[in-house]
Amino acid sequence: MEATTELNLQAFCRFGKVLSVKMDAPWVIGGWEYATDGVICIRILTTKADGEKTGQPDAEALFKGFDPEKCDTPWLSGFVSDEIKTCCPQCDGDGYVYDVDGEQTRCIMCAGLGMAYVEMPRRINGIKIANLYDRLIQSLPGVQFSRADKPPTNKMIRFAFLGGQGAVMGLQE
Repeated sequence: MEATTELNLQAFCRFGKVLSVKMDAPWVIGGWEYATDGVICIRILTTKADGEKTGQPDAEALFKGFDPEKCDTPWLSGFVSDEIKTCCPQCDGDGYVYDVDGEQTRCIMCAGLGMAYVEMPRRINGIKIANLYDRLIQSLPGVQFSRADKPPTNKMIRFAFLGGQGAVMGLQE
């Protein structure tokens, strides 16, 4: 599978170093270019030469045994977060907020009703995915998930997209 557009791998990287693990820039190893922030990891096929491995995580292990072509159950297309109606987080349910001059104004988020729709983390295979990672995954072309995949940890979901593969850790409950 080839990617149809150039991906911004930097969006999947973490800013700076974490405990001597380098995750602030993509790296190439074994024909794949990897990017991770420690929660999500993607890899895309590349013709770039392997770079020097200098403290990057062992991301290759996340994809051991993962072959999207051999999955025996239907893949699911990308997902959309559910919304629930709850007390407005902007105005705390009052229906109004104060502007910079101290003037009371109607809350834009809830239109003055005091109730708003809030995105809830989406569950895939029973695992909650943070909205930030939901959006990053949805920005990839042709994302597909497998219900049959058995990743190295039961709190991870692996996925495929045009030109690459990814894995994301779920939220703790």
